[in-house]
Amino acid sequence: MQVKHVTRKLRLGAAFCSVALTAAVLLPANASEKILSCTYVDIEGQGFVADTLNGVEARYNARGQSINCAELVIRYYDEIYGIEVFTPDTMIYVRDRDDLYFELTDQPKPGDVMVGSAAARGKSYNHFALVKEWNGDTLTVFEQNWTWGGQAGINRVIEYPNPCYKIYTLKSTTGRPVKTLAEDKSSFWATPYIEEAAEKGIFNLEHDFTEPITRGEFCQMALNILENCGMEIEGTGAEGALAIGLVSNGDSSKMLTREEAACIVSRVVNWIGNPPLALPAALDTYTDTSEISYWAQESVAQVTVGNLMNGLTGYFAPKDPLSKEQAVTIMLRVNELGDSITYRASRVPQGGVAAITAKQHLPVPEIVRTAG
Repeated sequence: MQVKHVTRKLRLGAAFCSVALTAAVLLPANASEKILSCTYVDIEGQGFVADTLNGVEARYNARGQSINCAELVIRYYDEIYGIEVFTPDTMIYVRDRDDLYFELTDQPKPGDVMVGSAAARGKSYNHFALVKEWNGDTLTVFEQNWTWGGQAGINRVIEYPNPCYKIYTLKSTTGRPVKTLAEDKSSFWATPYIEEAAEKGIFNLEHDFTEPITRGEFCQMALNILENCGMEIEGTGAEGALAIGLVSNGDSSKMLTREEAACIVSRVVNWIGNPPLALPAALDTYTDTSEISYWAQESVAQVTVGNLMNGLTGYFAPKDPLSKEQAVTIMLRVNELGDSITYRASRVPQGGVAAITAKQHLPVPEIVRTAG
């Protein structure tokens, strides 16, 4: 490992890090920013990858314009978290996300943002970098455009705490750890619905929410909602739904289509009470009405009127699978309907829950035989 010191001439890139190297740049650095160790490698061509952190590359150009040090920070948070950050002066912000923000920390972790102002570092330029590792006394830096003599500096180690750098960590207003794209198995729009569903006991968080939902999983959500409304349920999943006539068999593994989901939702809202009207004209909302099975048309009309299920840009897509995040959103709407109505046990016929049949509620006899 070749050891260099920060008092040597540095060439930093565009924006904050792109300046003419003058005598001011060569002023002795603050003693606390001294480099304890650093490895330098030859820059081979344009876009040369000198180092990586969590799969994100630190890039260098052998000639022409250098690649901005702040560009690495911006690209890292885009690739790892799917968010846009911007770095005015010596600050860092999240763009268009009210739920996320950066906060100063004295307990840095990999990926946290290092901001060194020109004044704090005794330089004429600011420097942005990322924390690669911190062991309590020293910090290894992941950075871009830290060069010397045509070589790229990697794994630069400095003392930390260090007055030359402020370190910012990404935080959520919910107080929960911020998930990376790899960890967060749901679409951005679905996250608040998923968290609310977990809080209300409708569905748990241990799922890849972009995957299709199974009959068993959707039926369990329906049963949870009915329990929230005061209904006593025996059994779980598709078997539990079978016991109350929600489906015709206890097969839990089959993927659920959107029209099948509409039928189940329709039955649930009828059992809760005060269901939306199944107006046939509601089907005119969709351009693919002819593709909706006859046994599902009344249910689709009802959930459309009640705004419990919406189309996909003018299509209902009845044969498409329903994703778990779509299912959660739908069932939250159903649960809200239940919150506004007190379920009456008198709706359950003599003989208990198992005696409930389809003909006592929405008359769609083919639902359970054809759709399952």
